[in-house]
Amino acid sequence: MSIECEGTVGASCGTPSANIRYFEKTLNYGDGSDGLRTVSIANTIINNYTYLTGNEVSGQNNITVNDGSEFSIGDEILIIQMQDGLATGTAGNYQFTNISNITGGGNDLILGDNLDYTFGSGTFGATSSSATQVVRVPQYTRLEITSSGSVVAPAWNGFRGGIVVFRARDNVSITGYINVSHLGFRGGDCNGCGNGAFGDQGEGTT
Repeated sequence: MSIECEGTVGASCGTPSANIRYFEKTLNYGDGSDGLRTVSIANTIINNYTYLTGNEVSGQNNITVNDGSEFSIGDEILIIQMQDGLATGTAGNYQFTNISNITGGGNDLILGDNLDYTFGSGTFGATSSSATQVVRVPQYTRLEITSSGSVVAPAWNGFRGGIVVFRARDNVSITGYINVSHLGFRGGDCNGCGNGAFGDQGEGTT
């Protein structure tokens, strides 16, 4: 380590001293509030899903979803923008936060943190879709997926799906599998698939 002093050439630095500090990034394994979960059935879905009905602006601490009936105060959620065809928000932006209150008949979620990003949503299944989904994050003490079991997501349908997310405080044991293959963006139409037919592009970036 070297030290440079500001001032005239040859200026004395005096007798500086320093302590080296090590900062460890604490990983969030969750609080274990959902307890032990054993999955022994194929194609099990462990998450709950909904989506934003409109745009939500960075800095605010509330969001409005299509259906909040499967969410509760205290839940951790993942907010993630899937598509940004209307140039509101950015696809791929995401934030983990907690629900501190639920109002508006159950569809207005008050968050424990302000939004870090503007999330665009409200136009679905179109050439220029703008879609943000909200996923409940289970908090297990331990997750065990047996050889006969598997964890999957519902297929992306233009509104929600395609994501598996959870936390486990102690450990995760998998002899089955977690698999979201072919559950993401939908492919295009082949328009008859005949000779000279031009296929449509699937979802994603134009």
